[in-house]
Amino acid sequence: PDNLRDINIIDEANNLYGLMRDSGLSASQLGQSLFASPLLVDSLRHQAESLFYPVQLMICHHVEDYHAYNYPELIGERTDNVKSLINILESSTQKNSAWDMETAALFWRATQFKKHAVTVLQSLIKHRGEMTPYEGEYGRIATEMEQVFGQLILDSLVAVSVGV
Repeated sequence: PDNLRDINIIDEANNLYGLMRDSGLSASQLGQSLFASPLLVDSLRHQAESLFYPVQLMICHHVEDYHAYNYPELIGERTDNVKSLINILESSTQKNSAWDMETAALFWRATQFKKHAVTVLQSLIKHRGEMTPYEGEYGRIATEMEQVFGQLILDSLVAVSVGV
């Protein structure tokens, strides 16, 4: 709960296999690190720090089965396999890790087409069952931070477009 107001900027992603393979890359290149646009990372970081929000630069590991990675204990006999995969990826870096299904694909497409991309992730308390991340005190913080994220992203893009 201490990091709910952090601005988590994903500046690196990895573990993307299928899309890279289907794009014709050799097996040795699959899953390698992909990087966010330094221009966008710097702009987001500057904007967040000017508003006195804590910033974390993180790596995002691509995952196809988000449920398995979020709740490995629910996978049954494959729990240990999933936990092992998580440990291997997280121990391969000094950065804090995030997991999603979109960032690595976004960075791959940006690399392919020589475009800029970055991801900003929000920290949420995810509850198993009926309760959503938007209930209670943590939910109030989540809703507040969504407003901050929206403005932060827009301000960062404006700053980049005017060369500030």
